[in-house]
Amino acid sequence: MSIEEFETKLAVYGPDLVLWPDTERQAAEALLAGSVPARQMLDLEALLKRELGGKGISAPEGLVDRIVAKALDSRPRKPKP
Repeated sequence: MSIEEFETKLAVYGPDLVLWPDTERQAAEALLAGSVPARQMLDLEALLKRELGGKGISAPEGLVDRIVAKALDSRPRKPKP
């Protein structure tokens, strides 16, 4: 597996190699054994996953309503006959 392939697979499967398909995991483990950049990528991805922890980002209350109201206020109006 090339470093580019590893980067793609890492984005698809995530940093937990146990969750990777067997053939992909074996190829990744072989690459990781001899590649510092691949290990750094894996470590960074794992850190990001831990830090973000699946926390969703939610909009402040009322934001959607304010956006819709602003959009409705700014649309062109038809001239009165």
